[in-house]
Amino acid sequence: MEFEASGIFAALQFAARETAGRTAELWLDGKLLCLVKSLGGEAWQLSPFAGPTGN
Repeated sequence: MEFEASGIFAALQFAARETAGRTAELWLDGKLLCLVKSLGGEAWQLSPFAGPTGN
């Protein structure tokens, strides 16, 4: 599933509803920023994306 949001808050709200319990990718201008996972309530786990080479 792919969607656009007006900002990070809107993106996280949508992700919380649509990807509960799963990891989602957060992109900005064609660049993968991080992986996010809703832990329930207002808690989020953010995992930085190191890139394909680990750098």
